[in-house]
Amino acid sequence: AIVVSTPQALALADVEKGIAMFNKVSIPTIAVAENMSTFVCGSCGTEHALFDRPGGTRRIAEKFGVPKLVQMPLDPVLSGGQGAQPFVLDPRHSDRPLAKRLGDLADAALLELAALPQRRRSVAVATPASDPRQLLELKCGEERSLIEARAARLACRSALMWDELTGEKLFREEDIPIDVQAKLIRPAGAYAVNIEWTDGHSSLMSLDTLEALPSVQA
Repeated sequence: AIVVSTPQALALADVEKGIAMFNKVSIPTIAVAENMSTFVCGSCGTEHALFDRPGGTRRIAEKFGVPKLVQMPLDPVLSGGQGAQPFVLDPRHSDRPLAKRLGDLADAALLELAALPQRRRSVAVATPASDPRQLLELKCGEERSLIEARAARLACRSALMWDELTGEKLFREEDIPIDVQAKLIRPAGAYAVNIEWTDGHSSLMSLDTLEALPSVQA
């Protein structure tokens, strides 16, 4: 799926619900397109944000591990609906920012659709429940790596852990138990997992975030 949003808070809430719904029925969201992201000045060509709190769409894309975010500006040429050819195919518009972003979105969709069969990834517990140093195994095709469960717990970027607007840290690392373990791991689409932890916390984590953690030896 390609999910289209606008930068307003109400639209972002619907986007988050939509991606979660797609995840439940195993439809991967391969891109998020933020429409009306900016306005391009007709005089100087500078892009100006239309809303005073940008970045919400990016946070959602990162939260769910969506691989591509395209921020698309308003374009009066497209709004006019003139021309015998589609906007993106009309050579007169090839240098306009919107035409380039739409091309980027199409290219990203083709790449992700081609790569999906080869990029199936998963996360599972790799150590016995009696082992206090729980390890999680990441699989991507034939490749495997191990990460510490506590490192994954600390990497959670939920709103209970970090302020989504300021980026302020809302927890103390010493409050996360040394022996914290994953009780349940469920896929959340093709790019993320839901993890329930023994300390009562729940995480929605992108597989990219987990893969970026230092690997360890069993």
